Amino acid sequence: MPSKSTIVRFVKTVAPVTSRVSAPWSASWLERLFTTPIRHRTPDRELAWRATADRRLFTLRDGRRLPVYTWGEGPPVLLMHGWSGRGTQLAAFAGPLVAAGRQVVAFDGPGHGEADGQRSALPDFAQAIDEVAQSLGPLAGVIAHSMGCGATALALSRGLAVDRLVFVAPAANPGGWLAHIAPQLGFTPEVAARTRARIEGRYTTTFDAVHAAIVAPLAPVPLLVVHDVDDPEVPIADGRRIAAAWPDATLHVTRGLGHNRPLRDPAVVAAATTFLVGPPD
Repeated sequence: MPSKSTIVRFVKTVAPVTSRVSAPWSASWLERLFTTPIRHRTPDRELAWRATADRRLFTLRDGRRLPVYTWGEGPPVLLMHGWSGRGTQLAAFAGPLVAAGRQVVAFDGPGHGEADGQRSALPDFAQAIDEVAQSLGPLAGVIAHSMGCGATALALSRGLAVDRLVFVAPAANPGGWLAHIAPQLGFTPEVAARTRARIEGRYTTTFDAVHAAIVAPLAPVPLLVVHDVDDPEVPIADGRRIAAAWPDATLHVTRGLGHNRPLRDPAVVAAATTFLVGPPD
């Protein structure tokens, strides 16, 4: 199977040509690229965490099946991974939350990890969050990472009930990624616009539906935003923008952890746990 870097080089070589020859065909191609996650190898630390969980299959209303991982008992806290991630990426939060009397639940989003499907998008995540949450009852909290934050925000705007939120490395405007990525891969603005229209039509929702400035006033839920100043994928300006727009938000800034390492950093885990359940006795 070609490596990610090989695929990117191929796309960058071909996309400028196809964009000029056929914008509709190029938009179809870019849509497929944009909605096809990469299934990375699960590292040993996550396999160890997964071995301690109760695992079951959950079937969405459309028939797709997701593996759900559960630790402990008590008011449920949902963990939501990001693009090309897995539920066990956030399992470092499970131990402290279980010790604090919470049930912790994670799942592999559609098209990710061991879940059904090859293609996925943010609205698929929001659908899965809503349906899994309905099976759990009222959520005491959600900890979400990267694109999982946008999916959680979309689910909130559609009625998801949750007491407290933690967003790690959130993008203020997830829809802006398409406009950012398309020219980097060599696609023209026309192709990017056509691709956006295709995706919005497929999911009957707009990219702006998950823009922080639009969602924040609709979500009067206490929020902790965790963002690293050295995040190479989502700039900390996005985290600051979300914290400023949210009615009740706290910003926790880290350094030297990048985009993924905050998910297993002891100080971040402790801060998130304290925010969700209160300081230890």
